[in-house]
Amino acid sequence: MVNYIPSFKKQGSFWHSFDPRLKIIIIFCFIALISGIHHRLTLVLIFWILFLATLLARLSLIKFIRRTVWVLPLTGFLIVFLPFTVPGEPLKQLNAGLFFLTITKEGIDKALILTLRLCASLLALNLLVAKTSFYNLMGALRALKVPVIFVQLVEFTWRYLYVLNHELQRMLFARRARAFKPGNNLFHFFTFKTLGQLIGVLFMRSWERGERVYLAMTARGFTDKHWKQE
Repeated sequence: MVNYIPSFKKQGSFWHSFDPRLKIIIIFCFIALISGIHHRLTLVLIFWILFLATLLARLSLIKFIRRTVWVLPLTGFLIVFLPFTVPGEPLKQLNAGLFFLTITKEGIDKALILTLRLCASLLALNLLVAKTSFYNLMGALRALKVPVIFVQLVEFTWRYLYVLNHELQRMLFARRARAFKPGNNLFHFFTFKTLGQLIGVLFMRSWERGERVYLAMTARGFTDKHWKQE
């Protein structure tokens, strides 16, 4: 288990000395406050305050950018299309062939506000995660009376993301050992077919591993009562 949980070193910043429970309450109240703000200048000010707090807490901006890259595909699609889907005062019209796309002022405003909210929330969560060990974070959630089943699901998910990544690396290494050569691009039929097979096999292996883990826990007397007793 230790090999899959990231190492955590005490760096002596002001944020590190806070109680984990207090940090969770502050961060989530802060995110709730951000979600209700509609003024762009206020959001910009909050973003720069969080950015300064990140620098004072001696956090790595490179690691923050890497974490942000995983979130952007989920929200970037919505942000890109907001200027074209929100009705309002038209600013520019684009010819898309069969139809026209109209960019509105209100759509741009909403896209900017959503972007600022997202960046500020990610900075706040980064302050929480980067300066609190995983074990302390889960312990703080239990102390705050978060449902035990939710906490344990987070723990299992975090643990087995690394296990699945290890399994994926083994499969890729096995392909290279068999002189596998990928196609020229993602839309190449052979590449697309191989990628689908890889995802399917990985899903089956993860399913089988999950079944083995569940049977092992059951063999050791684990039942649903343990969720309620903790």
